[in-house]
Amino acid sequence: MTHTQIKFALLILVSSLSFLAIGNLAVEYSQQTLLSKQADATGRDWAHYLDNRLGNEFPVLTGSQAGALISDEQLAGIDGAISEILALGNIFQIDFIDANCSCLASFANPAQFSSADPQQAGAANQGHLAASGGDIRMSPPLRSGAARSAFEAAGQPARPFAGQRQTEHTGSDYILNYIRYDASPEAGVSGAPYGFQPVDRKIIQSIWMSEAHQVAIPRSGLVEGVGTVAEIYHRIQRGDQTKLVLRLLVDMDVMAKRNRAILYLASILILLLLFLSFGYPAIRHVQNLRVQREADEKAYFLANHDVLTGLANRNAFQEEMPARLQGCNASGGGGALFLIDIDDFKEINDFYGHYVGDHVLQMVAKILTEQCSENCLVARLGGDELAIASCDGFLTNNAEMDEIVFPSEFQVDLAGSRETVDVSFSVGIARFPRDGTELSELMRNADLALYAAKNAGKSAVREYHPQMKIGFHQRQVLFNEFRAGLKTSQIFPFYQPVVCTRTGLVQGVEALVRWRHPTRGIISASEFADVLEDREICEMIGCQMLEKVTADMARWKQADVRFRRVGFNVSAANLLRSGFTSEIVSTLTRRGLTPQELAIEVTEKTIFGTSSKSLFGKLHELRDMGCDVVLDDFGTGYSSITHLKELPYSFIKVAKTFIGNISDDMQDQAIVSSLIELGKSLDYKVVAEGVETHAQYEKIKELGFHLSQGYYFSEPVPARDVPEIIEEVSARSFRFPPNHGLHEDVA
Repeated sequence: MTHTQIKFALLILVSSLSFLAIGNLAVEYSQQTLLSKQADATGRDWAHYLDNRLGNEFPVLTGSQAGALISDEQLAGIDGAISEILALGNIFQIDFIDANCSCLASFANPAQFSSADPQQAGAANQGHLAASGGDIRMSPPLRSGAARSAFEAAGQPARPFAGQRQTEHTGSDYILNYIRYDASPEAGVSGAPYGFQPVDRKIIQSIWMSEAHQVAIPRSGLVEGVGTVAEIYHRIQRGDQTKLVLRLLVDMDVMAKRNRAILYLASILILLLLFLSFGYPAIRHVQNLRVQREADEKAYFLANHDVLTGLANRNAFQEEMPARLQGCNASGGGGALFLIDIDDFKEINDFYGHYVGDHVLQMVAKILTEQCSENCLVARLGGDELAIASCDGFLTNNAEMDEIVFPSEFQVDLAGSRETVDVSFSVGIARFPRDGTELSELMRNADLALYAAKNAGKSAVREYHPQMKIGFHQRQVLFNEFRAGLKTSQIFPFYQPVVCTRTGLVQGVEALVRWRHPTRGIISASEFADVLEDREICEMIGCQMLEKVTADMARWKQADVRFRRVGFNVSAANLLRSGFTSEIVSTLTRRGLTPQELAIEVTEKTIFGTSSKSLFGKLHELRDMGCDVVLDDFGTGYSSITHLKELPYSFIKVAKTFIGNISDDMQDQAIVSSLIELGKSLDYKVVAEGVETHAQYEKIKELGFHLSQGYYFSEPVPARDVPEIIEEVSARSFRFPPNHGLHEDVA
């Protein structure tokens, strides 16, 4: 049970007890009020009735009877009225009291005490009499032996009346009355000394002074067998003088029980109404509080966790890491920060959809969580970037081999198909405190290590080295300058001829990107290769190069330059960009060119990545349009022979690494010969790249290459020099004279 639930339970308990206490007090108060009204209604008329029956004359007695304000004759005169009143049942005792609270006479209904044990009742009465100091006031004498026997049976000695009356007052606030009996058969009134009820001096004094009538409901009566007694006090007045106070004792048990039942029922109904009025809103309020608490918990989770993977998010990572680093520093321990980036994640999203991308992220998060110990903090910082932080020196749950083992590659099954996605990720590591003591410094250095890992290829892990910071700074400068160059048209194409090996004639040119640097002059692509890894920059280069290359082609065509075709290099970023294929068609049409005059060149690294299937589809579209497709840098380690039959290639360019030693290296010759035979069987034209010497040229002719390209024929030149280079190369034909054998061109 939570602290809030305990507080609410205590509140409910206290509220319930308070309701019960208040309800009980209300019942008691209402009971007293109702009983007072009911007793008053019962006894007021009878009191007036007895008052009238007493007559107007009261004796003026002297001597030993000086305290007797009521005569025996008056008492005898109202015997019938008293018998009538006592016969009603609920009025069971009538007392006549003087100003000193002395009971002058008392009449009781014997039926009220018939169930009492005479011996016990007598003993009780003796105790009451003893408590009153022996204050016994009896006015009439005992008139029969039966009556005397009744007293004696009750445990009291019979006292004959000798004309004396004890009038002195004992001084107590409550004086016990005695039973004034008249047991003679002719009187019709009988009684037994069982019903002593204390007289309230304050009420007597109040009535004697001013009040004419009062009703009292004592909390507990002394009458045997009667639980609830009502006392009705009535002043008997003649002229301006108060003569006596008449007291009627009323049995209110039946009324009290009935009233109590009604009042408790009413209280229950009121409590029910209160519950409906306040309890239901309270319950709703509690439910709202619970909903609010759940919403707060959810908001806290969303604020500190990644919803997709369940890992901590960047906000929680940045808030928790400083405290962890401080604790690690205080204990003198070491730690490590791992930055993980999924290779080619954008291509996975673009080709397979975000659903698959989300599944890949969940798989990676699960792998990392399982690899790490419970003390490690695993977080998703955003996109496909995740982090692992260990500040206690323990990376895994395995004490013998405390090192995270990252899988080089794993596969994700696509729902509803048999297709799988190959997934890998690169990791950069920064150590604490060696590589930094602050989170920001560790993040920068781990990011530099991650960049080095991605440059090293897929599924690479690199630790931070200070030299990386120098390289990063240079890279940032290069990126900034290159972006500025894109905006000011510093990027433009150079062209290198592609020559038919058999005829020596130019069969086309390849457009190569160059950067006219403001201070460094013309820079080749190899010097800004890092920039070409940026997807956004690659898209911008592709768009600018397409415009400039097609513009050069249009000028050559108007000048009747026989360039045949132009090889145009495209990146994965260009091919995957929506509308790129349509853009090529529209640009060629706008320049008055045909798709057959443009060859799309792609490298192995471009197409044999994560989104290879999507890229294959784009290449098929271009081939169907009429463009030739050229596989550049074949043999650099990414391609698979099985893919050659799946792709719509027209040409395969063998990488320069196989051509450099082809004159002397028998293994290179064997590999190249196999590729040439494979190309012929699959109807591909095989091109030798990087031909720089005459010996290399002779050897590639001997081996049977269809086309060749390299500095042996010409270095890359600007567009204005292309017509001259074409003529010059054709004029230097080794086997055939210029302009001869064009029908033997390979393309």
